Amino acid sequence: MFRPSPLWYLAVSFSLSIRAQTMLPDLQPSPSSRIGLSLFRGSDHPAFKGIFGDQPDSVSSSFVVLANQSEQNIIAVTVVWSAVDPSGKSRKFVTSCDSSQRLGSPPVAASGERMLIGPHTCMTEAVASRLGRSNLHASGGNDPLIALAQAVKVDIAVDSIVLANGELIGADQRHMGTDVAARSAAARTVASQVRDALNAKLDPAPVLSGVITAGEADLATFERSIVSQGGISSYQHHQELQWTLTFAKRLQTSVRFDLDLAFLERYPIVPALFRNANP
Repeated sequence: MFRPSPLWYLAVSFSLSIRAQTMLPDLQPSPSSRIGLSLFRGSDHPAFKGIFGDQPDSVSSSFVVLANQSEQNIIAVTVVWSAVDPSGKSRKFVTSCDSSQRLGSPPVAASGERMLIGPHTCMTEAVASRLGRSNLHASGGNDPLIALAQAVKVDIAVDSIVLANGELIGADQRHMGTDVAARSAAARTVASQVRDALNAKLDPAPVLSGVITAGEADLATFERSIVSQGGISSYQHHQELQWTLTFAKRLQTSVRFDLDLAFLERYPIVPALFRNANP
């Protein structure tokens, strides 16, 4: 096993410092006039500065600060880093922040809040102040922080933002928005059918088996139509079918049935997605 020596860490830190002086990431414009977007700079964003500790500036330079200037809370956001390393190899890193899967969790960014987004990192200013100093560490190897810091070119883009009212902002090429909506709809579908059976004093096992059988048939039919049409006509519908099967199978084998059913019943409701003509 490779064990980096102190000299190795010194060499990496030196190379990152040199790179920081010569290259800054290219941040694509925000997909909405109501969402502020900027590269992290310690002088501009002092609330987040402490978490980087003594890391060189090249480690923090690929982090972005998103300011929610809309009147709605943000419940999900996806950011994509496209990097080219010194050998010319291209790599992508994706961070998705999604509060809809955690019951009772605060939004990703409430109206008026700012948040820091980086590889495997999503935090608001309030969270950063609680975490304190030096909570992010670049450790070498395949660590995205090191990979981005050593890259000769980095492009950063917000792929999607989902607001609490269902508005979808951005290209959503990673399908975060449609997946959030699909999960919410699937949870309600499975939970309502099981609860109806229980209210009627019926065994929910046959109901779940029926949901799974019908879901597998619907999914197979839909996927055959995708092949025949040569493309995905409705990604959200596809995801909803898959999540319906996932939730039903989890309940079918659950050893804590009541708790898992309650989780689905309390799953955050995501309104139907829509796009604003003037985002």
